[in-house]
Amino acid sequence: MKNLSPSQLEQLSTFANCYIEYPQITEIYDIFDQLRFQHSLGAEAESFLLTGEAGSGKSALIANYLSRFKTSAGSFAKTPVLSSRVPSKISERNSLVQLCIDLGQNTGFRPTRGRIDIALAKGLVVQLKRKSVELIILNEVQELVEYSSPKQRQEIANAFKYISEEANVSFVLLGMPYAEIIAEEPQWNSRLTWRRELEYFKLIHTLEESGKIEHRIDTEKKRHFAMFVAGLASRMGFEDKPNLTSNDVLYPLFAMSKGEPRALKNFLQYALMLSLQQDAPLDKAILAIAFEQKFKQDKNPFTTSLDDLGLSQIQASSSYNTTAANDEDKLLKPRFSDHLSLSMLLSKKPLKA
Repeated sequence: MKNLSPSQLEQLSTFANCYIEYPQITEIYDIFDQLRFQHSLGAEAESFLLTGEAGSGKSALIANYLSRFKTSAGSFAKTPVLSSRVPSKISERNSLVQLCIDLGQNTGFRPTRGRIDIALAKGLVVQLKRKSVELIILNEVQELVEYSSPKQRQEIANAFKYISEEANVSFVLLGMPYAEIIAEEPQWNSRLTWRRELEYFKLIHTLEESGKIEHRIDTEKKRHFAMFVAGLASRMGFEDKPNLTSNDVLYPLFAMSKGEPRALKNFLQYALMLSLQQDAPLDKAILAIAFEQKFKQDKNPFTTSLDDLGLSQIQASSSYNTTAANDEDKLLKPRFSDHLSLSMLLSKKPLKA
């Protein structure tokens, strides 16, 4: 990067690759570990449906968990956690072939349509046992909803049921919120004993009572968001950690990101780059410049007074309408709340419904 020294490039790279484990992430990791522990006991394998909007941190969560395990080459190398994804062309055989490929096995099978290939499934079970796989994480499972029929989903569920039972391995199904539709499949419904949604951060609490609606800043949610921001600030590599949790910075950061972890980190990474290039402190002035350069068309929250600052947060997750006549009407984007002024959120006057 122009105008950055090798040490500054390393500082920027370290921040870009850092990971903040907050309480919800720790809970999810504990569930992963519990599923692996059950495998060690020889107990019946359970499965886990983990959903979250784009930008909520699903991929980063998985990458960070996988980094805990040493990887080594060889067909007999242990692989406690296998990370895979839904194949581009969805079928039960292609799903098994994809697992074999991600396990490092050359199946020799070409992706075709048809019933589950017993030899392929049995061979996969042998390899899973040989490599001591305890947990299979299957990413992008919402594509099973988008690009397969109920019949195909049932066939794939049957195949995974066979793999899970024969290899005594648990599955983590990872995808967008509407991947919940998968849980309607009879084979998955009873096995998905763990379900969680990785959420965006929120600041606003809404209460409706006696015909009046109250919107307030939730102090506990604010503390949670501030801790995440403070964690990012502490990993920027400065001797003196930037103060990003004072109200005049924290609220604009939320206004910019709407609580989306990926958007927040990407923005702060760009601001860090500007700070290093200009040899300037990473403060509100640098954040204002970063916002102006990235989002020229939008009102800059870092130059807006707090009284005039508007906050919006996710209100409803994305969904999928399987009965819609047109493909473009099937996927419904997440819905965000109207912008609420910070001055109103901090006041004690309720709105009339």
